[in-house]
Amino acid sequence: HGCAGNAQWPEIFGQSWLLPDWALLFMRSCAATFFCITLVLDGLTTKDGPRYFIYLTRWSFILETLYFCIATWVTFQARRTSKRSSSDRQATQDSRLPRSVAWLCLIASKCKRCHCCGL
Repeated sequence: HGCAGNAQWPEIFGQSWLLPDWALLFMRSCAATFFCITLVLDGLTTKDGPRYFIYLTRWSFILETLYFCIATWVTFQARRTSKRSSSDRQATQDSRLPRSVAWLCLIASKCKRCHCCGL
C-alpha cells in the first residue's frame, strides 16, 4: 500500500507554508485547548439536559474539537519524528496513528474511490 511506507509524513502533516513548526504546534494546541474548555463549559452550563445532542451545531463542534486534538497530536509526533535520526526505527513505531484513526482513514479513502457515499 502506498501510504504504509510514506517517510515524508512529518513534512506533509507537521509543517505549514505560512508558520514555522513551533508556531503551528502552538496554534493548534491553543485551538485544541480553547475548543475543549468551551465544549466542557457548554456541557456543564447548558439547560438542555438530555436534549444536548439533538442540535447539529453541537455535534459539529464536538467533531471540530476532536479534529484539533488529533491535529495537535499529529503535529507533535511529526516534530518529534523529524528531530530524530532517520535510522531510528522506534521513532517510526511511536509516531503511528492509533489503529482506530488509521482504520477510519482507510475506510474514508475506500469510500471516496468507489463513490458509494457521494462525497
